[in-house]
Amino acid sequence: MKNKRNEIFDYKPSNSKDPRIPSLDINKTEPQELENKEVKVKINKINNEQLNEDLKIDNSKAKNLIQKLKESSNFVKNPLSNSNEIKNQVHEENLETQSKLILPDPNSDLNILNSFSKKREKSVNLINKTQEVMKTLKNEPHIKLTEEEKIKIMKNFKYKIVKVTNREILIKNSKYGFEIHHNNTDKRYWVITICFEELWNPRKINYINLWSGNSFIGYGFNTLDQCIEETKKLMVSGKTGNIIWKDFVVDWNKETKRFIVADKAKKFTYEEYKKIVKWYHENKIWILVKQEKIKDYEDIMQEAKEKRKNGEQLSPLFEIQAKLIEPPRKANYIFSYPVENPKYKGKDYENPENKLYEIAFGFSE
Repeated sequence: MKNKRNEIFDYKPSNSKDPRIPSLDINKTEPQELENKEVKVKINKINNEQLNEDLKIDNSKAKNLIQKLKESSNFVKNPLSNSNEIKNQVHEENLETQSKLILPDPNSDLNILNSFSKKREKSVNLINKTQEVMKTLKNEPHIKLTEEEKIKIMKNFKYKIVKVTNREILIKNSKYGFEIHHNNTDKRYWVITICFEELWNPRKINYINLWSGNSFIGYGFNTLDQCIEETKKLMVSGKTGNIIWKDFVVDWNKETKRFIVADKAKKFTYEEYKKIVKWYHENKIWILVKQEKIKDYEDIMQEAKEKRKNGEQLSPLFEIQAKLIEPPRKANYIFSYPVENPKYKGKDYENPENKLYEIAFGFSE
């Protein structure tokens, strides 16, 4: 055993200069091969541009600044021509530098931080609006019309005017009427379609607004001239202007309580029209309508009664004829309206005595 150990410790390499052999010396000597080699350095000519490549300074920012200063000087000279270009450049720079991070809207109602303050702000605004509305409601709903405005309306509609007050003017045109006033809420001139009572009384005017579905027929305008033009359109077109009459009253019988009607209208004076209105309101339940110059059931029965008194014989077709003829109808859907009196040349259009009147029956309300 001792011999084998000694052989290990006494080992000597075959090549003592092998670089792989570890050395325990402090100063390490380089191999002889490197010492003997000569270092050769090639010196070539180099341009100044190649030498200064690494020494170049980035002056792009300075050039941009100089360019902006030039553009600003040009803008002072020609502000209109260069303003759009500068705006576009600024917009492009903002888009480049703008962050793509999306932040919540601070003014949104969904923002937790502002939800309570937004709700509070809405409630305060609602309270303020209601207070303003209450103030306007306490005042008069219509603004007083000036004398000039009244004269302008009266010149345009003349005999159709039935009532003039400080705040509104009423117009009666065939089946319907119109109210013109100056609204205090929105400060506009309004024309509203109205309905009068059956067989309208010019001394006691009662009316309601005309409703079509869930809305009334009316329009508001900023000027009085526009309101007058719209009133004229309503008189000749649409539901309020295209009126088809069934027949017209030409006479009345107080004893038999009958309206005598025909195809052509008759113009009544105010004195006669006033009597008809009074008689109608007292007996409108029993009043019937009879065609002029046409025999109805009552006429045939009256003729048969007279023949029986005189002892005349009735033909068997007489009763059949009486059954085929319709009886007089009820006085429903009766309307009246003023028309121009050619004899009156004054300007007191509100006075009902200065007009003539026509009475007509419609097919519906």
